[in-house]
Amino acid sequence: MISMRFPMINSILFILLLIFATELSLPGCIPTSMTVKEPEVHSASQIKSEIIRLEKAVKIETSPKTKAKLLFNLALLYSHQKNPDPDYRKALSKLKEFSFLDPEGGKTVQVQYMSTLLHKIVELENKYNKAEAGIKGLRKTIKESKQNSEKLKNRCEELAKENQEIKKIIDKLTHLDIQLEKKRINIQ
Repeated sequence: MISMRFPMINSILFILLLIFATELSLPGCIPTSMTVKEPEVHSASQIKSEIIRLEKAVKIETSPKTKAKLLFNLALLYSHQKNPDPDYRKALSKLKEFSFLDPEGGKTVQVQYMSTLLHKIVELENKYNKAEAGIKGLRKTIKESKQNSEKLKNRCEELAKENQEIKKIIDKLTHLDIQLEKKRINIQ
């Protein structure tokens, strides 16, 4: 009944419903800067060569939008799961450069999430490197302590031998002193 009285409302509702349905089917959460296809790589050598190619392209690129896309792809490749030598610091650096060149893309949930993860990874790498340096220092100290302990042990053994020789000499001197005393008593 309402549709007969208000035919214009019916068409407006239909148009709104159509627009709403269209918006649901669009990738609205993904900004245009993020719709860049990740470079297809299948091996470590492909990752390395693609990184080299993109680094060169970034240096010569003049368009901020294209440069931002290249930087984003570099961030992905530096932190790629198939990268045998991932460099999370460089990935974070490239992501920061991307966010600077494409502020809208840098504010997206995906980029913020990726940035937070890379920050955490770099922070953990720093802690790991610091702990590793501490362990290396402790190993060096242990090695030096073992060397000093060995030197002291050898010196202790030398002193024990000297002590035994001195005891023998003292025993001989005591024995000689006793003999001299006996001879002196016999002479008197």
